Order: sequence, then structure tokens, then C-alpha cells
Amino acid sequence: MIRGLARVKVIGHMECFRLPLGLVLLTSFALARADELVACADSAEMPPFVYTMPAGSDRDNRAAGVTIDLLGLIAREQGWKLRIELVPWGRCMLDAQSGRYAMVLDVGEDEARSHHLLLSRPFYSTHGVYLYSRTVYPNGLTLTSAAQMSSLKVCGMGGHQYESFGIPAQAIDQGTTKSFGQMVTKLQLGRCDIAVGTREEVAGLYLMNAKLGHQISTGELGMEPLPGEPERRLYLGVPEGRDASRALLASLNSSLERLEKGDTVGKLVNRHLAGPDAPR
Repeated sequence: MIRGLARVKVIGHMECFRLPLGLVLLTSFALARADELVACADSAEMPPFVYTMPAGSDRDNRAAGVTIDLLGLIAREQGWKLRIELVPWGRCMLDAQSGRYAMVLDVGEDEARSHHLLLSRPFYSTHGVYLYSRTVYPNGLTLTSAAQMSSLKVCGMGGHQYESFGIPAQAIDQGTTKSFGQMVTKLQLGRCDIAVGTREEVAGLYLMNAKLGHQISTGELGMEPLPGEPERRLYLGVPEGRDASRALLASLNSSLERLEKGDTVGKLVNRHLAGPDAPR
């Protein structure tokens, strides 16, 4: 855990960390209490950006991740006390529109556009990959163009959008899939030909999910970059049409620009991908 962060509380799983800091009253933003800025993230988790520490680690069952640490640094600089709720992804964005949340973590451009969110500076670019079952495709499955995917059954996470990876939403079976593990199960059952995700997400899950890690390390699952090796940039989103949103966005961008110069996010990614028990 990074020392000296502003008071940041993560709920939905467990409190992440809480350290005292002088506060600025944030009465214009969505608040659970008058002195808290409330944000939301996907409860399905997206390591290394947001995840729950696995049981057995020295910080088991605590919410952690790159974006949580990044926001802790921003909160310290801006004098905020921040509360992050982990909720289903679709609800996170809808409730931001309704005013319950002042900020959405790890949002993409397509999601922001369809849910009327203003975007911060991008803070990281993820890289699209597809996974397949070697039980179903023992000789491998190589895709060289997006057009080839039209003949395949493609699975994705419920509530997520994949246009930035060149895949229209209607071409993906998302259904009620609530976790990456459920997508992998559908692959192994032959209900999908490929599952779409990001290289960073798979790397994080490899460390945090023993079953998935075993399937990847033993070759049960194959993984390849999506055709054209598309990237999906991650942002912090704030709801449109609120008086305080522009001011909040300006504060976020000011801190992100400063942190970008020191490659802070890259260092946080490397730290979280070093494993759940690596020093914070």
C-alpha cells in the first residue's frame, strides 16, 4: 500500500485504506456525506486496475488496484476525501448520470459517449486480446482480420462496450456474463469461440485467479492479440450537465498531467502486476 495517501475508502468489498488528511468541503459533488466525493468502479473487477486482494495474502479481501492508488494520489494533492463503491458496471454509469456518483473509474470512450460522461485525460492504454480454448481448437486459432470474427461466436463482459477494439456491440454475446471467469467457462464449454479482453486484464487475473492462471500456464487457453492490435484508453469519467463537473474534470486533469510526467501509472501497473504480496 502506498504510504501517505489521502483518506480513501472503498466499499462493496472491504475498506481499502484510511489515513487522516485535511479536507475540502465538496458540497457540489455527489456525496454520501458532506465531506466525501463518491466514485464507482466495476464490481466484476478488472485487475490490475481494480480488484480484491485474494484470500491468503497479507492484505486479503481488501480492494486494491492501479486506479484506486492513482485516485488516492490525486485526492491527496487536491485535498479530497474519496469514497469508491464497487457496483455492477451498467449501474455504475447510470447512477453517475442520476447524480449518485461524481466519478466513474476506468471508463472507455464508447461507454462515456453512450452514458453522457465527460472524460479526463487518458491515464493508460490497454491492449486488446482474444482467448480461445485449446480443447475446442487444438491446432490453435489465428485471426488476421476483424472480418474473420464475423463467423465466430464472440463473448464479452456484460455492460462493457468493445467498439474501440473494432467489434460492434451487437456482434458480441454478453448476456448475463458478470466476470472474466464466467467468460472462460463459456469458452471451455464451447459456447463461445473466443472471449475478448485486454492483455493487462489477463495478466492481472493470471496472478489473482489461481484457476485461470493454471489454464493459461498449462496451455488450456490460448491468447493472441486482436487483429490490428487495437488499444483501449482508460479514463476517469464525470457526468455531463452538472455545474461542478467541469471544475472536477479540471482538477483531475491537472493532477493527471503532473503524474504523467513521472510515469506514475506505468510504475503502479508494474507494481500491481508483480503479485498480490509485492510491497506497496
